[in-house]
Amino acid sequence: MTLRPMMAALALLLALALGGPVLAQNDEGGAGGYSEETLQQFVEAHSGVLAIRDEYTQRLQEADDREQAMALQEEANERMVNAVTDTGLSVEEYGEIARAASGDTELSERIQDMME
Repeated sequence: MTLRPMMAALALLLALALGGPVLAQNDEGGAGGYSEETLQQFVEAHSGVLAIRDEYTQRLQEADDREQAMALQEEANERMVNAVTDTGLSVEEYGEIARAASGDTELSERIQDMME
């Protein structure tokens, strides 16, 4: 992956992680066509991303200066990318599933059930 797409992927991942619940619901139908295995990978990745977000939110609030905050943000991004890719998903696939779940009630509910 070149630097520009990697930075875009990192920005997306951080936005998804810091932006609150990814699995907002609306009334569009369908289940996204994702396999159970792929959704399980997403659930595992999302749980890891949320844990990292929680850890780094506190650390960022305690940062002494902008430089330290930026270093922590970079570290968090790297860990989030690893949390996703360690499951076998790419950052792009993770983002695609997250976006699909935000627009698909059935898919969102399926993922939420798997997270419980």
